[in-house]
Amino acid sequence: MDSIGARNSPSATDPQALDLADWEGLKTRCIKNDESAWKELMTRLYPLAFHVARTNFRLDEKTAEDLVQNAFVKLCQKISEVQHIKSWTHRVMRNLCIDHFRKKTPVLMAELPEVSYQERSPNLDQRELFSILRQSLDSLSDHCRDLLRLRFLESESQKDISLKIDQPYNQIPMQQSRCLKKLKELLEEENPHIWEALQTL
Repeated sequence: MDSIGARNSPSATDPQALDLADWEGLKTRCIKNDESAWKELMTRLYPLAFHVARTNFRLDEKTAEDLVQNAFVKLCQKISEVQHIKSWTHRVMRNLCIDHFRKKTPVLMAELPEVSYQERSPNLDQRELFSILRQSLDSLSDHCRDLLRLRFLESESQKDISLKIDQPYNQIPMQQSRCLKKLKELLEEENPHIWEALQTL
């Protein structure tokens, strides 16, 4: 379904159009990696998330889209843990907007799944860290490498990324989440303590 057309259809985008059972059914399908379910979920949640950023916090359109994308990536990562998707989305969007105004907008490492370690990471200087990161990025597929480069190095919006890699707009957050997960796995193979080191930069 075309993303613009989907946004203009009230039945497709109004979160109120689904009851609790419908939301739970949609969530179950998403957990099973049903592509059509993910597309429907993001199409329905987009107006709510975008409204928080644009209307409640009066952010410009590009920043609002970026934060919506961040929220969707978080949803992709935590879908099995989310109890009430609409309220969760509203709360996460609000927190992302507040973080933006505090100039703590998350970047690459903040969007990856949280990892905690019992011991301090071994000493790695920045040159070593970026060398490992670059090697891991080079090991990704062309698709993942391009997507992450556009999102985090060139700060492209979800809409622009969709056009440049020729992928449906509403599938970008899910694809981004998968690519980040692959990158995380590659880095942990190289050094199991690298996240702590990277997050201190």
